[in-house]
Amino acid sequence: MLRYSLVQCRIVFSLILVACLSHVGNAIAASSESKTIVLAAPELFNLVVEDGSGRYQQLMRKAFSQAELAFTEIHMPLERALRHFESGKSDCIYTMADAIANRAHLKSDQLLSSYPFNSANLHLFTLQTKPKISNLQQVAANNHLIVGLNGYLGYYSDEIIREEVYGRLVLVTDEERALNMLRQNRVDVLIGFMPDYTRHLNELHYDKSFSLGETLDGLTCRTSDLGIATINALSLVFKDMHKDGLLEKILGDEFIDFTYTPKHPYDWLSQDLSSQ
Repeated sequence: MLRYSLVQCRIVFSLILVACLSHVGNAIAASSESKTIVLAAPELFNLVVEDGSGRYQQLMRKAFSQAELAFTEIHMPLERALRHFESGKSDCIYTMADAIANRAHLKSDQLLSSYPFNSANLHLFTLQTKPKISNLQQVAANNHLIVGLNGYLGYYSDEIIREEVYGRLVLVTDEERALNMLRQNRVDVLIGFMPDYTRHLNELHYDKSFSLGETLDGLTCRTSDLGIATINALSLVFKDMHKDGLLEKILGDEFIDFTYTPKHPYDWLSQDLSSQ
């Protein structure tokens, strides 16, 4: 009888031990997963694409590897990616800091933007068979129809969204659709960023001296402990990559050089992130 009881005790103890080890294993796995940055990847023409081959994605994999950080990327259309980040479902997002701040769904102290890895300049593009646009008066005088992107309104200046121009602004979900509308003569002008359209300058042209604004592309995160740590780590990597020419090497002809000066409260080094 005693022997049977000892066997039972050993079985019960073994089951308890297995359960405890399983619980510890799950806790360790959960802790590890909590340190993996969830990165929203909005479709950015040629730069962030569904199959992961975009140059910004190549750069991000290199940067995260150098920083010894883990991340998982979720590719989505632009507007959906913005909402995903704003709702807290993702920790970080490619670029978009200025647009998110202008949308005002998050306060500026809830955002952090890294040292940039590229510059982006807003221009008006036309087909090479049509005249270049050198000012907005041309657009208004000719009743041009403009195609832009839903989600980019935060980048468009007051001049673009004032009534007489905005009334002729058509918003679509992605840049491929915008370009096709221009090709089909369904619109007259495309508003978009360089370097996004670098690969399409065989059919498009624009007045380089007429820019509607500039933004700097970096990584944008929320001001959680994970977000702050990620921004600090990646900023140092991007800064070194800029200095040694690796940004230009990876991005190729889609790299536009820049000088970094923090301008917004969410820009890296505009505040002491280590104290937050």
